[in-house]
Amino acid sequence: MLRGLPLFPLTLLGVCRALHVNTTVSSSRSLAGNTLMLVSGVSAASEMCLTAVAGSIRLEACDEAIAVGDGRELWAFQTGGHLLHLMSKQCADAGGHAAADVALADCASASTWEMLGNSQLRSGSLCLSQRGLTAGSGNVAARAAAAATSSADAAAHGAAAATDLEMRSYWASKLDDAGTVDLTVDMGHVERPDSATIEWEFPPKAFAVAVAEGSGPWREVFATTVNMLRKTRILLGGLPASRLKVTMREPHPLLGHLSGHRLYGIRSLSVMAPRLQAVMEDCAVAARSNDARDKYFAVAVPTFEAAGAVTPQGDLEELDSAKASLSTVLGKVSDIVPRLPMCGKGPLVSSLGGGFGAAALAAGAVARMSAAD
Repeated sequence: MLRGLPLFPLTLLGVCRALHVNTTVSSSRSLAGNTLMLVSGVSAASEMCLTAVAGSIRLEACDEAIAVGDGRELWAFQTGGHLLHLMSKQCADAGGHAAADVALADCASASTWEMLGNSQLRSGSLCLSQRGLTAGSGNVAARAAAAATSSADAAAHGAAAATDLEMRSYWASKLDDAGTVDLTVDMGHVERPDSATIEWEFPPKAFAVAVAEGSGPWREVFATTVNMLRKTRILLGGLPASRLKVTMREPHPLLGHLSGHRLYGIRSLSVMAPRLQAVMEDCAVAARSNDARDKYFAVAVPTFEAAGAVTPQGDLEELDSAKASLSTVLGKVSDIVPRLPMCGKGPLVSSLGGGFGAAALAAGAVARMSAAD
């Protein structure tokens, strides 16, 4: 049932206006069948929208969700009361009991929903709310337990230095322990992280990142053999994870050295995830929240221009491809650079100012790319 809840015109600016157009509608229009954004009333720095990512339902900043361009923020009420997520073609399911996480499910078995006049979204006798302290994203790896298979000094450069939020400290492997080294972070409970960022002190040339849920198997989400950067950001796509592992396989020939010794080092490792989780709660209890996290407002989106959203994503993919190609070339150069001082005064080396001049030129290119990231 849909109890006369008004449709609010879209008020988001910028990218929202560019992608969701022709949005002024009559407040008397029925919700059923319309494409909607469900904007939360929760107190936050920016408007928060109900979205679905990797099967999980959550709150994200509306402008950021729209900018992704994958339709994660688009919903529609079905005639029978199901709440359809348009892009996945699945429906929101309430889980059947208080404190249950709200997630996507097959529409044939999913819960039915009712928008109430007080802006609550009810399924059965329970209402949609949020578990957690505040809206937005946070670093769920902050001061998390960390372990490494190799550490130069457990006190000064132990694994905990990668997650201690102190930029003056860093984890480092043992000198010349140049084989495979793992650094693992245990976040304590299952999260739905969007991204991980590694700030390297001594970058590897080859490394991989994997996530795991509880004691389950590792799932590799990123790998490279041509890293040229001092800072790496990895998209995790909301996959459920309670642990994250960085596997370093080969030190960088230029950036992975200290006084002639090969090593790995991480100054900071952060994992960003939503602070709130969509859950079901007794409607009267939810209504007493002090930040209106139980309130949702339907914003009509009559037209979704998917083509306009794909363009910036395509540009990012092209940029990533260009960076990978450049990294491959610079990786080959980096392998040669340490041997250049041993070269004689051939025509090419002489034109570069001798072995050390060639090394400096190549090292400068690597440094510039690393700084530009």
